Amino acid sequence: IAIDAIRQTQLDYFGKSILILGMGTMGVRCLKKLHAQGHPDITICNRTHSTATQLAERHSIETRDFNTILKELHTFDIIISAITLKTHFIQKEHLSTQKNQLLIDLGLPRNINPELDTHSSVKLINVDGLKQIAEKNIVKRKKEVEHAQAIIDEDIHNFNQWLSYKQKHVTKH
Repeated sequence: IAIDAIRQTQLDYFGKSILILGMGTMGVRCLKKLHAQGHPDITICNRTHSTATQLAERHSIETRDFNTILKELHTFDIIISAITLKTHFIQKEHLSTQKNQLLIDLGLPRNINPELDTHSSVKLINVDGLKQIAEKNIVKRKKEVEHAQAIIDEDIHNFNQWLSYKQKHVTKH
């Protein structure tokens, strides 16, 4: 859902640099999805450096040191934060004032100070925002199911008509 949110928010996201903070379940899922899509500019960062290094080698991507990452946040276009901390890790002073940045906060509790959502160059999406996106996707998919069912019903009807026609003509001859 986080990757769908990126695609909906940043139509040109393939041209954007993406940082994934935290290589737990959520961070690794984001990495795998972006990598499977062939995204060309992914960087990862994890408190356990060996975990990040192994993933980076497997996916041919860059890593950053967790102890110094706050000084580099301003260089990324999109930041997905999926770390487990009891405080807000990302603050206003860590971000760029020169360009727009998309922040996705997958942390519980929150990794990113929610006040950043009022910052003019920041678009912040948190778990609640992702829930809304997921609900919209479900509604959209249900409509697609209804449309697909209508096509199936029409094809069944056409097949039954054809079968009935064939049975009538085969039994006459």
